[in-house]
Amino acid sequence: MKYTIFCLLFAAFAFTACNDKASGGSEYPEFNDGETFELGLRQTMKMKGKKLTVSFPDVTQDSRCPEGVNCVRAGEVKFVLQTNDEMHNLVQENKKPVNVETEGYKITVEEVMPYPKSTVTKDPDAYKLKMSVTKI
Repeated sequence: MKYTIFCLLFAAFAFTACNDKASGGSEYPEFNDGETFELGLRQTMKMKGKKLTVSFPDVTQDSRCPEGVNCVRAGEVKFVLQTNDEMHNLVQENKKPVNVETEGYKITVEEVMPYPKSTVTKDPDAYKLKMSVTKI
C-alpha cells in the first residue's frame, strides 16, 4: 500500500514538473528590457520574450580596497559575464559601471556586490551583479 501511494505521488510530481516546461514556462528566472536586476554567482537569467540569457559564472579576482581601510590603490574586481554562449572577461574599477554591447543589447553592470569590508570575512558565494540589459 505504501509503495502504491509513493508511486502515485512520484508520478503526480513528475507530471507537474513536465507540464510546466510544456506550457512554455522558462527554465530560468526572467528580467525585462531596461529593468535593473540582481544576478547571483553561478546563476542564469533570461530576457522575457527573447532568446538572450545572461550568466555570472565566476569572479576571478577581487582586489578592491575594503571599506574602512586606507589603501594606496582602490583596486578592482575581475569577473566573467556570459551572454548565451559568449564569455566576457570584465573589470570594474572605482565602482564605475561596466558596459558590454553584444547581440544587439547593451549590458550595464552597475555594481559587483558585496563591496569588501575590513570587518567581514569574504564569502565567495555571496557575489551578485546589479545590472540591466537594454535593446539597442
